[in-house]
Amino acid sequence: MLKFVLLLIYLNLVLGDIECPPNYLLFEDGLCYQFLSEAAVHKIPGQHKCESEGGNLPKISGILQNAIVTNISLNATDVTWLGLTCSRDDTCIWDDGTKMNYSNFDSGLADVSQGNCVFINILPAKRGKWSSADCASDLKDVICQTNQKSLQPNITCPDTYIKGSDDRCYLSPNFKLEFNNAENLCSETASNSHLTSISSREENNATQLISQAAHFTDIFIGLEAGSKGYVWIDGTQFNYPYSYSNFEDGQPNIKVGNCVAMNVTTGKWKSICCNQKTSFVCLQKC
Repeated sequence: MLKFVLLLIYLNLVLGDIECPPNYLLFEDGLCYQFLSEAAVHKIPGQHKCESEGGNLPKISGILQNAIVTNISLNATDVTWLGLTCSRDDTCIWDDGTKMNYSNFDSGLADVSQGNCVFINILPAKRGKWSSADCASDLKDVICQTNQKSLQPNITCPDTYIKGSDDRCYLSPNFKLEFNNAENLCSETASNSHLTSISSREENNATQLISQAAHFTDIFIGLEAGSKGYVWIDGTQFNYPYSYSNFEDGQPNIKVGNCVAMNVTTGKWKSICCNQKTSFVCLQKC
């Protein structure tokens, strides 16, 4: 354990003064990692634990990252989840919605007969190899991965937009529109502006605070159900239920509607009819 901690401190010093979020350490791939000890949970609660820490379950894009996650996993009491889900043996998607372009499965492919989720092995014979498991298995520890903190002290928002607590630029028009009309208005107010997308608890809290300041009750967010599942209208990757979401119990429910609204009091999301005139918040991405 001491050697593990010393290694992390050494890497953090050698790689320079680049800021990771609190409780995270920087590794050679330029990403930040945190090990949550005694966090034995199944897949989705594991992802939620990482979200509460500002990260996600690991996404592995090559040999270096596989080695990093493997080495961190040696501190675990059991195998650790990856942020990967497989619908077939040869079809796997990372929780951020991107396709898998590197794999290290023990048998060459996933084995969905064992389950749709994926963990990384720590036993010597299979160390660093990936295996499939039931997503409801609760014998896995948790490693969280996130990007270095982006420092943008001089960010300038467009006219009429204000900076949120997450350093993103928001506009909260004081009237209600249907979903498509709200999106059209957002796109007309500034370049690269859309109904707000939300990828973390921090962004959800910022959107909620902006909406509360405007005295809104419910707001459209830029998430809607399509033929291939839920998508963010601005193109932000989303892979429900593994990507960040904050739905109320019993939601989403497409019988109610294909669009999604936030309850401004609770910050929780719910399905809503797209034609229902509703308050909304625009997000301008830099």
